[in-house]
Amino acid sequence: MDRSVRLSDRVEVAAEMLINAAAEAERLSVEINQPTRVIGWYHSHPQITQYPSIVDLNSQKQYQQMESGWVGLIFSLFHTDANSKGTCYIHCFQTGANDRHVKVPLVICSPVDLGLKTFVGSGQPQMLTVLMREIQSAVSHVRERSDNDLMAMNAALGLQQAQLFTFERLLLEPMAKQLQWCSLPHLKSEVKRLEDELSLRTKTGS
Repeated sequence: MDRSVRLSDRVEVAAEMLINAAAEAERLSVEINQPTRVIGWYHSHPQITQYPSIVDLNSQKQYQQMESGWVGLIFSLFHTDANSKGTCYIHCFQTGANDRHVKVPLVICSPVDLGLKTFVGSGQPQMLTVLMREIQSAVSHVRERSDNDLMAMNAALGLQQAQLFTFERLLLEPMAKQLQWCSLPHLKSEVKRLEDELSLRTKTGS
């Protein structure tokens, strides 16, 4: 999903994306034969802690007026340990009485735990497409604002190359390793299971 706000203290998803998410939930309900609906919103805090700001609490309050069970998620990448390893915190919250912050317990479940009988595709390819589009859009924006000024374009293209390098090291390489070490062995095992099942059905004539 495209990000409508990209600042040092917060990154937010455009409001219209919630409408698209609701439509996707309806489509997914048919695909996996399980009732699916949107029950919250999310944004990130790139350089501050995971706790909601006054703006976050006010936004959440407005959502809860439409749906009492609505929750907000904040992803914070602000924290690091002594070994310079990044840590991501996920904070789930609602706005309580007197606009106070109420922490909501959060449990992350696998599709198996949720009883899904159909595999739900990963959103990683779409995420990569969005990030690439944002990088390209930034260069186009500089080109339009500077009227193709040579120095401005050189600076924009240099920043683009730096972003693409970071993009490759932090996203593409880990995803390739995940595919090689985790996804492919699982898929091969699933293919073998299905082949064995098909072979057994062929032999029994069922």
